[in-house]
Amino acid sequence: MFTTPEQFAAANKATVDSLLSVANTALASAERIAALNLNTARSLLEDGVANTKAILGAKDPQEAMAVQAS
Repeated sequence: MFTTPEQFAAANKATVDSLLSVANTALASAERIAALNLNTARSLLEDGVANTKAILGAKDPQEAMAVQAS
């Protein structure tokens, strides 16, 4: 059984289309993970800054310890 050039080209096109689909799915997933990581880092940084400001705003060491404990 011989394959014609048209059959070979069609098979190659189908393979390339499948690979492009997989690559697009992988890139979309990587983009979502990167966005989640960035949002998490931003949130942690904002929380850290807020906590630091609260501790630095304490009037005495006991208040600083109370803020830090909370």
